[in-house]
Amino acid sequence: MKIIYIVVLALLLFSTEPVRSQTLKIDSLRNEIRNVQGIELAKLDIEIASALYYQDPIEAIEFCEKAVLIARDESYPYQEIEALIIKSGAMLICGQAEKGFTIADSVSHLSVCLDEPMLYCKALNVKAMFYFYTANYDKSLTVYQEADSIAKKNGFAESLAKIQVNMGTIYTQKGNYVKGIKAYEEALKFYQKQNDKHVMAMLNSNIGTNYSYWLPPARAREYYIQAVSLYGEIEEPVAKATTMNNIGDTYADENNYTKAIEYYKNAIEELGNSTNSAVAAVPQIGMGEAYWKLNDLEKAKQYSNRALSSFMSIQHSEGIARSKAVLGGIKIKEGDYAGANRLLSEALEIANTYEIKDLQAELCGEFADLKSVEKDYNAALEYTKTHFAIKDSLLNKYKGHQLNELLAEMEVEQKEAEIKILQKDSAIKSLDLKRKSSLIFALVFVTIVLLILTIVILYFQRQKKKTLRLVKIQNQQISQQNDKLIMASEMQNKILSIIGHDLVTPMGGLKELLNMLNDNPDTFESEDLLSLVPSLKGAVDDTYFLLTNLLSWAKNQGGNYNVEIESCNVLEIVNQNLSFLQNSIAKKSIQIEIQIAADLVIQFDKNMFGIVVRNLISNAVKFTPGNGKICIYTEERDGKLIFCVKDTGIGISKENQKKLFSKEHVSTFGTDNEKGTGLGLNLCKEFVEKNKSKLMVESRENEGSLFAFFISEKM
Repeated sequence: MKIIYIVVLALLLFSTEPVRSQTLKIDSLRNEIRNVQGIELAKLDIEIASALYYQDPIEAIEFCEKAVLIARDESYPYQEIEALIIKSGAMLICGQAEKGFTIADSVSHLSVCLDEPMLYCKALNVKAMFYFYTANYDKSLTVYQEADSIAKKNGFAESLAKIQVNMGTIYTQKGNYVKGIKAYEEALKFYQKQNDKHVMAMLNSNIGTNYSYWLPPARAREYYIQAVSLYGEIEEPVAKATTMNNIGDTYADENNYTKAIEYYKNAIEELGNSTNSAVAAVPQIGMGEAYWKLNDLEKAKQYSNRALSSFMSIQHSEGIARSKAVLGGIKIKEGDYAGANRLLSEALEIANTYEIKDLQAELCGEFADLKSVEKDYNAALEYTKTHFAIKDSLLNKYKGHQLNELLAEMEVEQKEAEIKILQKDSAIKSLDLKRKSSLIFALVFVTIVLLILTIVILYFQRQKKKTLRLVKIQNQQISQQNDKLIMASEMQNKILSIIGHDLVTPMGGLKELLNMLNDNPDTFESEDLLSLVPSLKGAVDDTYFLLTNLLSWAKNQGGNYNVEIESCNVLEIVNQNLSFLQNSIAKKSIQIEIQIAADLVIQFDKNMFGIVVRNLISNAVKFTPGNGKICIYTEERDGKLIFCVKDTGIGISKENQKKLFSKEHVSTFGTDNEKGTGLGLNLCKEFVEKNKSKLMVESRENEGSLFAFFISEKM
């Protein structure tokens, strides 16, 4: 249950100094209090409140109230508004969100009346914080954008940098990670000039958070570790704790919950007795989820309930929803299905209200588990569909840009081809017009002089032959362009068809069913479970094999598959691919015989060689009946070393042999009705030829087939 550490980010309104520096500053300012009075005392109280804002927001409120009274008595409205702004922000942190927002809204209007853009900018920041805490991210972003505009207009460089950090946080929360990183980078430019290690460390952590959503967790962890190191240098325990929590999240994403708990505990220890409820609650919910996944339900409930209490005290909507989601999952494992239904429903209502997509998907998955154990399989299926629909929408959101670029590129190529055809058609018409004009001119001269007529006829006969040759050449070019367009269209349709029908549906269904089998094995009879798992694994392997072929074929068709010749151990690659196909081999009781030297090393593109070997063996398994035999060996022929895959299968008729490597991608069913796409052999032929070899076929019906190609030993 990942929650971005909003407090560290959203509180960038006043002081950005590390705790140790702030503590020294506060001690120094306290010593000065006894020496000043009047408005100078109010200014000193405001400065102390600003320094205490993050460390002790309750005491910060007290200093603000003292400053307000003095400023009113002395008739200094600027200092009064400034103190009220700091007070309203501190109240948000202490769980008095509604009161804090009311104060901020009031002083924002006063700031406009006094024509004080800096105070107005700060007041808008507090209002934006309120919307952020209540998960109203769109409204928060709108207010921050107004503050951003004011800061730019008036040249408030530091305020602008802080606003950009907070806007980056909202973009991250909304899933727009590119904009999030861009906003952080803009802010980083300012803090690098200031050599502010505290904020530089925080931005490092935030960039890691962005990467954690669309790159492997290890990548995000690199940035988090750098941030922890910087926070250690400047002795900032709260910020260090928040980043440790994020590291724990990366391990949780990898299902390494034991390691995640280690970092969550470190985060809690670093926080100590922090009065910031939001900061303290986040590692608590992380601990709750981790113990839940490890089936330590008592500790899971303990930490999750603590987190829920903290989040409710500050009205943190997303935190409340995620805490209830974990507690709902615990109730399922305890068998309290009514309690689970109540908690999950409350969490889903919040997630739907604020459109927290990743949480919606997780909750639909938990509801699917709940309905499954309650044996309400129709409801479980509906929740499963919704779960995958949301997951697909999130995936499409990140991949849509790349797909749009690809489609746009294909559309441009198609338009360019159409333009060339039109240009060639225009040239032909122009030539035809010239020819007709010349003939008319010749007829006029026929009436004048027979000699001129003879000369003109001979001339235009030659011109006509040249024109016809040109037309013939251009027609051939048009035909070739048309063939390319047709092939490109067929390739696009083929890819979309396979993705739409052969990949998305089976992979989604298989994955969810396997999750249900893994998480709730007691809901199925043991005999049913044992009979289902091998067939499901085989189906997943087949679909993965199909996807590998499809991507390799599409990449090769696009001209993006470069050949990288390297040393390959033939036997190792054969054994690797046999292991991948072991389920299908065992199912049909096929005997595998290998006659390849263990030290045989060849010069070949390793990835291409593996794909060719896998496809040839897969086809042999597909078309060999039960109890058949497949031989994989090398032999010398005409002084050359040949790699061979021979089977005792059903063979290939002479008529079908002619179609094996055609562009039609003809698909046939195996002896057990195994389904294919027709891409495999074409892919093998193309990859073999890219490595300067040739794929050969020898086959007879009902006797078996032999597929072979030349390989070059390493010298």
